[in-house]
Amino acid sequence: MYADWEMECCGDPFAVGDEVSWPLSLREPEPADTDLSTVEGPVERRDVEMEGICWVIRSGSLAALWPGEVPAGTAVDTTPVRLTGLLEVDRHGPGPRELPPTTGTVRRIQMVTSGYRFDPAEAAYVRVPGERWLREVPACPKWFDSRAPYGKRAPAAGDHYRSESGVLVDLEIADG
Repeated sequence: MYADWEMECCGDPFAVGDEVSWPLSLREPEPADTDLSTVEGPVERRDVEMEGICWVIRSGSLAALWPGEVPAGTAVDTTPVRLTGLLEVDRHGPGPRELPPTTGTVRRIQMVTSGYRFDPAEAAYVRVPGERWLREVPACPKWFDSRAPYGKRAPAAGDHYRSESGVLVDLEIADG
């Protein structure tokens, strides 16, 4: 997943067939997440200034930051673990800046449109589980249609809108 705000901030648009190199995170899934990945490999502990402990999982040439917990009893750096989450481009999250990017060839790009509803308890718009639409696109745009349609008025309970929230990318890496 390449989130809209990540691309708009400091991303470079890409197209099917392009070779790309991205820092990745494997984040714990949320209820609205689909298209999860399972990564199996050894983990390394990293102490990140102002963020605490993070983990890096490696599987071949794929390296991803894992901010969650690892299974109890894992022998760090040697025992392979299986972690499932959403693989996403992460240029701003916690983690070691020395983490090598994962390089691969873009094989497919799908625009992700998500439904959002205003939740007064959160005082924010939240993704609505099950409201996600995909459409095939030949390239990732720099800018996304990501604005709430309510103008300058304050949001109200139940306000709902659809927004392009990023692109889902099939990335082929050299070692599978």
